[in-house]
Amino acid sequence: MKSIEKINYLEICENDINEVITSNKKCDSKVYFIDNRNNNVEKNNVFLGKIETFKNEKEADYRKKELEYISNKAQELFNKDLYGEEQYYTIMENIGAGNVHMHKNCLLLLNLKLDGYQLNFYKYAFNKAVNKNIYFSGKTSENYNFTEEEKQKIDAKLEEYKKNINDSLDRNINELSKKICKVDISLDESKLEEYKIELKKFNIKYYEIKRKELENKIKDIETKINNKKIEKKKNEEKEFKNGCKSFKYQDIFRNADTLKGKMAYFEGKVIQVVEISEYSMTLRVDVTETKYKYTGASSWDDTIYVKYFNLDGVSTRILENDIIKIWGILSGIETYTSVFNVSITIPKVSAKYIELR
Repeated sequence: MKSIEKINYLEICENDINEVITSNKKCDSKVYFIDNRNNNVEKNNVFLGKIETFKNEKEADYRKKELEYISNKAQELFNKDLYGEEQYYTIMENIGAGNVHMHKNCLLLLNLKLDGYQLNFYKYAFNKAVNKNIYFSGKTSENYNFTEEEKQKIDAKLEEYKKNINDSLDRNINELSKKICKVDISLDESKLEEYKIELKKFNIKYYEIKRKELENKIKDIETKINNKKIEKKKNEEKEFKNGCKSFKYQDIFRNADTLKGKMAYFEGKVIQVVEISEYSMTLRVDVTETKYKYTGASSWDDTIYVKYFNLDGVSTRILENDIIKIWGILSGIETYTSVFNVSITIPKVSAKYIELR
């Protein structure tokens, strides 16, 4: 099929045509067409069309019918909505489908992207060029004809071409599918984010069913990753809490520097919420409880300074007089000024977990 193979053609110089469109200059055919059959000649970046010439109008008409058949058949086989506009026009250009215009023994095949307004200018320039006897050389058969047999050959070639296009599209998304399936095993979050971005590129309707499948697959993997994170946090919390030990208040005060960095556990009564925000809070907590045998009441003393920070946010709002559990790291001592302008020094704990008792 000639249109799929490389044929000698003349490319239309887009800039010169646009100059005529914007300035309403008279068409001069010598300006609008450049012969790019010689590879040394600079070509336009934008493909607009091609020109073929024949020995007579009859042969040109046969070729016109062939090109029109190719164009119509290609547009039937390849749906613009299904393949997306960019992919669709690339396919049409590769096949050789376009708007066909015949003048005398010459044919002009223009890109399907061009609208009616542009087409009229290009056809006008083309007609002027042919009328001024600027004949363009092209190789044609001795007796060019377009038969039913030729139609069948074209149909077969186009079907084969469509299969190759579809196979290529399927191959691309299947490669991504394999990558995503590997992440389902590794639960590599960074790779999953990379593939989510890659999946967005498969935005034509052709991929719609497969894309939705992969989007659902990604959601399942994200759930697994999230569950893995939750489980990891639970294990880390359990391990940390198990590693904490109780200390006497006198020991952590007297040996603050020696014990600094040790994992510790306290229960106590909040006597002041010094500061609280979305991710942190500062408390003063009494950690020594004295129970009264006959009344059942308790009193608390021995104050520690507690700093708590959590990137996930403060999940439990702590109030004054709450009885809480604290797991954290001994952090030396903290000196602050009281409301009576008195300097006070107490043991400091950097809390990792805080719960209501």
